[in-house]
Amino acid sequence: MYQSIRIAGDGFTADIQAYMRHQHNIKVGERTAEEIKIRVGSALPDLDNPPNDYTVRGPNLMTAMPIEIPISYQEIAHCLDKSLTKIEAA
Repeated sequence: MYQSIRIAGDGFTADIQAYMRHQHNIKVGERTAEEIKIRVGSALPDLDNPPNDYTVRGPNLMTAMPIEIPISYQEIAHCLDKSLTKIEAA
């Protein structure tokens, strides 16, 4: 029997936004989170041919000053892990 769950690209985008907010204190919009997902999104923390880090630009949540933070595919794999586990369990 097949089962459907409500986790898809939008959920991954929201996970990335929350991760950036909590881990790096930077606010990113939906478009930026989508770009992160495309550039360095990964379900696996160890890749043979990894993508280059992606520089994220946005306002610091404490100061509202613009900041730049390099993001690696390993970080994105970590932040998507909970949603990916839900998919695997379904």
